Amino acid sequence: FETGREGAKEFEFPTPDGPRSYASRVVPLVEPDGSVEVLLSYARDVTERKHAEERRLALERKMQETQRLEGLGLLAGGIAHDFNNLLTSVLVNVQMARLRGSDGETGAHDQIEMACSKAADLCRQMLAYAGRGALVRERVPIAALIGETWQLVGASAPKNVRLELDLAPSLRPVMGDRSQLQQVIMNLLINGTEAMPEGAGTLRVRGAVRDAAALDWSGAAVTPETRSGPMVWLEVADDGVGMDEETRARIFEPFFTTKFTGRGLGLAATLGIVRGHGGGIRVESAPGRGTTFHLYLPAGEDAVAPAFEPSAEAAPSGRRRVLVVDDEPAIRSATASLLQASGYEVRTAEDGMSALDAFAEEPAEVVLVDVTMPGLDGVETLARLRAADRDVPVVLMSGYAESDVVRRVEGQGATFFLQKPFGFRQLHAILSSALDAGPRTG
Repeated sequence: FETGREGAKEFEFPTPDGPRSYASRVVPLVEPDGSVEVLLSYARDVTERKHAEERRLALERKMQETQRLEGLGLLAGGIAHDFNNLLTSVLVNVQMARLRGSDGETGAHDQIEMACSKAADLCRQMLAYAGRGALVRERVPIAALIGETWQLVGASAPKNVRLELDLAPSLRPVMGDRSQLQQVIMNLLINGTEAMPEGAGTLRVRGAVRDAAALDWSGAAVTPETRSGPMVWLEVADDGVGMDEETRARIFEPFFTTKFTGRGLGLAATLGIVRGHGGGIRVESAPGRGTTFHLYLPAGEDAVAPAFEPSAEAAPSGRRRVLVVDDEPAIRSATASLLQASGYEVRTAEDGMSALDAFAEEPAEVVLVDVTMPGLDGVETLARLRAADRDVPVVLMSGYAESDVVRRVEGQGATFFLQKPFGFRQLHAILSSALDAGPRTG
């Protein structure tokens, strides 16, 4: 009445079905003398519009978070691959130095190999975070695995932390990698015990089989491409201090911690392992209200064939012909030297085309091929080698995980995998198995 201006406002109105949102507008009717005697007002129900906008913003935030984590995963996987290549050169060369050196240098060689082993373990964690860790799939009884893992975690947990288990009798196994799944459960249990105020509280673990469509995927940090079929649902809840929104948004980042440094990849590796198993993970938390992790993993049914395990036998006697193909000169040279010192007849090639030319000139009894090479990569080189000789055993080497490679070479005959970094034992074992599998030539 005083200003003669239009006005707009949003307000909530309580109803038996919950609050409704309204947008109102007030329009003054101005008299000829400039005074306002009447106001026209109307209100429109905008509840659904507001809900749709909230859902859109939540989806936008989720997509941004997913893209950020995927970007970190690609970065971690690429770094791990490159470091595995470097470690292969270091490890093979130090083992060659051990052969040629004096006894007095043994301690230095041991220290270098130990450092390589620790670095390789960190690379494995990085690959796990990227969802590209090596998978040995088997039927894993989750209930038993939780019990075994708690025995390990509980031994070092505060004595006043109590575990409550509520696992359905019908809880089915998960088809996956036992050691990686144990790492997931261990990370969640450790996270829960460390979150307890003053080292006292209850850690609750529940589990059941549910259909993927019935699960709550809202806000999940990672979700599978398809969400259907039976899933093993696990809930790990603690009475801890909880997390604020900012902390909760970052807990799956590599090396992020609210505790102390040097804790490795922890929940970041958990995220990658769950991703690699085609599952999902969701977290609920608030300050003072504890934290609850929801873990969704595809339920297993049928047994699978046991994964290939190379024999640990020494290299076979006699000069067997080996072709080593790697674009990294240091790895190519060191691997060739290691094989020659073990009695193999070795030829090398720096890329796929050179390898095909060398094989055409003098067929090898086994071929070691790096997967990631410029131009003709290892997978395409394998396909062309198979066209020339369908029976020759081929060992694919990679700083990436076996699961990445196997999917690309299914049905390609006698194909084996050698994870970088590798040393004497792994190289000899895989060559023995490959040569046993393939026919001798010449």
